[in-house]
Amino acid sequence: MYGSLVIGLLSELRTPSWQNSPLALLAISVLAVLTWAAVGKRLTWSALVVLLLVLGASIATIGEFWAGAPSWMLPEKPASASDKAFHVVTQLMALAALAFYFVGEMRAGAYTTAPKPKTPDGQTVPLRETCANCGTRLIGLYCHNCSQSSAPELLDFREGFNSLVFAFLKIDQKLLRTAKVAVLSPGKLSLDFRNGIHIRHTPPIKLILLVSVTVALVLALTDIRLAQPYLTFGPDARVTRDAAGAPALQDAALAILPISRRTQPKPPPEFMASLERELTQEKEWENASELRYWQAVANGDPKLTRLGLALPLLFLAIAPLSALLLMLFFRGQRYPYAHHLVFAVHLHTVALMLLLVAVPVIRFWPASGPALLGQHVLALYALLFIGYLVAACRTFYGTSWPASVSKSIALGLIDGVLIYYGVIIGLYMVNLISS
Repeated sequence: MYGSLVIGLLSELRTPSWQNSPLALLAISVLAVLTWAAVGKRLTWSALVVLLLVLGASIATIGEFWAGAPSWMLPEKPASASDKAFHVVTQLMALAALAFYFVGEMRAGAYTTAPKPKTPDGQTVPLRETCANCGTRLIGLYCHNCSQSSAPELLDFREGFNSLVFAFLKIDQKLLRTAKVAVLSPGKLSLDFRNGIHIRHTPPIKLILLVSVTVALVLALTDIRLAQPYLTFGPDARVTRDAAGAPALQDAALAILPISRRTQPKPPPEFMASLERELTQEKEWENASELRYWQAVANGDPKLTRLGLALPLLFLAIAPLSALLLMLFFRGQRYPYAHHLVFAVHLHTVALMLLLVAVPVIRFWPASGPALLGQHVLALYALLFIGYLVAACRTFYGTSWPASVSKSIALGLIDGVLIYYGVIIGLYMVNLISS
């Protein structure tokens, strides 16, 4: 692993502009620290982070050689033949080192599921008098202080493979049961959490992070964007000035498509010429940023479309604001803020799960089929989400049906506005930072 890092560092230093790429050198330093932690301290999480980073770099390396690779696999800039060779060697060496690490950990019993020894009458018994982890005197097979098993760490191929998959994916019966309750029983998951039933379900933050990563992967593989800035042009489209002297669009409109597979149409030459003219003459920082944003949208800047892969995290980011609104709308129940926050996190988790239903509809809906479902999938998604919110509020807060319906509609509209403007701010800031 260290050899691959050295080769990667040399490949960076051999470029004439290595002084202008401190982030690449910082990334190699972080990889070195994580590798040291994984090998020297036997920290599996460090090795797992290194593995994810190496797999991401490997995907970009594959995109360099694959002529028909999708846009999300392409690197930021084309590499020379020598750079490609360096990349292939570093990725193969890193993957081989990580494979040896995890296989060694598996053979050492790091991922072993402990067996449950039993007495002749079928009762489980401890194999030690005290816990090897915390020293507490044992009464049963598991320590009542730290929950560690007293059974020996035995390993066979089946247990080792299953434990390795479990360590990577963490898709167990608890996660599947939690997802089923969240979708089919609106509000029950939050109600169980409020009533102290925690161990039966996956923790709320872990659940929404796993769902967010799944949605991001699905969006990347299907090339569907949750949010895409889109300009429409009329016959006289150009950039002008309003009465206050600020730049304005004439015969052109800017919109944010929340769920889309459209491509930006080619802007008219007159529009781009007027945009360039106003940009060269503009001296105000705020107006120049607005013009650069329009320029990025008109040119189909990939930075603005790739941001959609991170937009599922926006659902998590606005959960605390939604919890404040829930606390205001249902202040009669006098729940603490933490209970409203758990309900908001579960609510946005289900909203992300519903996106997994909307994505294949957009991806595979035939162009010759009825236009209602294909063109208005977002409206149907909003209706389904508000219906779920009504049932969830009814279960968790115990309000009447009229109160649940009225408050859910208001909450759903406000939540949609927060997401919409969060998308606009995110798209604008990405272009502003990179310009």
